[in-house]
Amino acid sequence: ERPIIELIGALQSLGVEIKYTEKDGFPPLNIKGSTLKGGKITIDGAVSSQFISALLMIAPILKNGITLIIEGKIVSKPYIEMTLNLMQEFGVLHSWNGNKIEIKPQKYVAKNIAVEADWSAAAFWFEIAALSNSCNIKLNGLKQNSMQGDKKAVEIFDDLVVDSTFENGKLILIKKERWISPFKTYDLIETPDLYQPLRCTLFSKDIDGNFSGIQTLEDKETDRVSAVETELKKLTSSKIIETYKDHRMAMSFAPLSLKFGEIQINNAEVVSKSYPNFWKDLEKGGFKIFPLTDSNN
Repeated sequence: ERPIIELIGALQSLGVEIKYTEKDGFPPLNIKGSTLKGGKITIDGAVSSQFISALLMIAPILKNGITLIIEGKIVSKPYIEMTLNLMQEFGVLHSWNGNKIEIKPQKYVAKNIAVEADWSAAAFWFEIAALSNSCNIKLNGLKQNSMQGDKKAVEIFDDLVVDSTFENGKLILIKKERWISPFKTYDLIETPDLYQPLRCTLFSKDIDGNFSGIQTLEDKETDRVSAVETELKKLTSSKIIETYKDHRMAMSFAPLSLKFGEIQINNAEVVSKSYPNFWKDLEKGGFKIFPLTDSNN
């Protein structure tokens, strides 16, 4: 359901024959195979970093490689940096000067790597820690020197009374009571995936927040800013939360049961997109999870 017109336009400029079979700018697509030569591409930096990563990953196998010109301010820049770093792990070199990334024709070299855990998923445990009366949460697999942008959760939630320490390869979250400012300002231009757990945390703590850098959220699985505000209003009434087919909606609202009591989350299986064991892990953390009997939910 995400608009993909920028990515399709870039691929078409490389010579890919693509036609929309239903609505322009959205899947499904009809793609005809062809030999791509590569070359110079211009793309808006405000679109999804996933589009840029996709183009970068195919660059080394194209006859002329790719010279990518990024216009405007880049959103979610750490994800692009991670893509290039991983490509370098597999033998692909690049140059990045200003708004231009160049990757020449070359070969990927297979190797074994250890995939680190996801800081975006860890953000929901930071939310849980912030909303708990006390906690000692241990998370495995996260790297202290990670390139993942959402590692910024450590800094952000430290200001929301969550202390983070690394011990023996584990990230330990502990709740520390101290004064919190009633107003916060955040620029999430590089970490937009932190918006939902952060906004839910602030709401639960009666803290006003001013957010910038979240313009891409309207083109995610749903309009995340609008969806969050709609569902937060239900916490003082029905407490029946819709997820809008968005995994981060389900995982951001589940911790709010610590503040608002029992919450019903419909279509809870959406978490399988990024964190399939989320509900099981919540149970390990002491939450009581009751599956709905209605198969549609």
